[in-house]
Amino acid sequence: MKIEHFLEKNEIREVTIFKQLVLNGGRLSYTDMLDYLSVARASLDKDLESISFRIQSLEEQVQVNYDGQYISLSMSDEFSLPQIHQLYLNQSIKVELIRILFKHQEFSITQLTQKLMISDSSLFRKIKELNSYLKEFGVKIRNGQLHGEELQIRYFYFQFYSYIEDKESLVVSHNDKQVTQMMQAMESSLHATIEPENKQRLNVWLFISKNRVASKEKKYAHLRKLMQPYLKDPLYQKIRMMVLRYFSRYSIE
Repeated sequence: MKIEHFLEKNEIREVTIFKQLVLNGGRLSYTDMLDYLSVARASLDKDLESISFRIQSLEEQVQVNYDGQYISLSMSDEFSLPQIHQLYLNQSIKVELIRILFKHQEFSITQLTQKLMISDSSLFRKIKELNSYLKEFGVKIRNGQLHGEELQIRYFYFQFYSYIEDKESLVVSHNDKQVTQMMQAMESSLHATIEPENKQRLNVWLFISKNRVASKEKKYAHLRKLMQPYLKDPLYQKIRMMVLRYFSRYSIE
């Protein structure tokens, strides 16, 4: 999964312009940029105009200027290239589509076109593009739902919420009391301390798993085969009993 999978062609070019400017010390000639992108002058001019419009609200942190010969980039010490990526991803229709799919489990074409303010044909095109990238996970968007093995669906969401979604918003949205208690119970039961980085990853996985509980028609065939070698493993047995006891306190197991 790549960031580029969630962006349009012109947005990928714009992000590439930022990358090239960073790699060249914040300054690159217009002709060198044309040669690198292999586009017409009209396309580069349009990209630079789009960039200026997109970063208007961030002018104190990042600026891109063109004086007729050179393109220059200036960024504050608190701003970086990953934040540029996130700026584009936050405005991506494909990213928003995945967010909606995760939150509501399914959608209707009419509801989605109205919410995203795009045509039916544009929506179908974006779904088709997403499906081409989802092949590596063995899942597919069909009839307004994500279809495939449950393990692979959760793995896709894990990658999405770990590397594509806004990391700062994750801290807020994933601040789930039940998930936090679950991790504390795991540390206590295993007599171990989970490192902060691993705790964050576990937090994302538990958040996704909790969300997927309400999903209908989940498929576990492949997962059951994968689990066979671990069923008698002492660590698995210990975690399994802990999880069953923990969730027995709640109506949803």
